[in-house]
Amino acid sequence: MILLLAALKTGFIRPDQIRETAHFLTGIFLLLFIPGTVGITEHLDILGSVWLPGLIAVIPVTILVFAASGKATDLLIRRKRP
Repeated sequence: MILLLAALKTGFIRPDQIRETAHFLTGIFLLLFIPGTVGITEHLDILGSVWLPGLIAVIPVTILVFAASGKATDLLIRRKRP
């Protein structure tokens, strides 16, 4: 995603060049998560023994991703305002 952002920002790729693919991928986005979900449900016995360390790792990272996404969105919105 960072490489795609850099390519878009530098003009190496134009939005119209990826629009069709982007619409397709967002349309099937949920299907991309099915294999991971199946894998998790198949191995619940293994995951049961490491759920606490996993939770301790996931919660702060999720908060950081939310904060970074929010800040990036805020900066982009401010930048587009006249």
